[in-house]
Amino acid sequence: MSEAAEGRRRSEVEWLLRRLPDLSDDEKALIDQMTHRLVGGILHSPRSKLRHDDSGDLGRAARELFGI
Repeated sequence: MSEAAEGRRRSEVEWLLRRLPDLSDDEKALIDQMTHRLVGGILHSPRSKLRHDDSGDLGRAARELFGI
């Protein structure tokens, strides 16, 4: 799940940077950092719940939902 989200994030950042070629290196770094933090924040709760999934039910549901 994390790898898929990170891959999608990178793809979207690359798309954006192609559309905004005049950004400075600092601006590009800020966009990269913001998107990395956004994905991490979105995935924090599901990852935490999966770590504490003693029954395995959530893990099975995540694999089915996300094809992992």
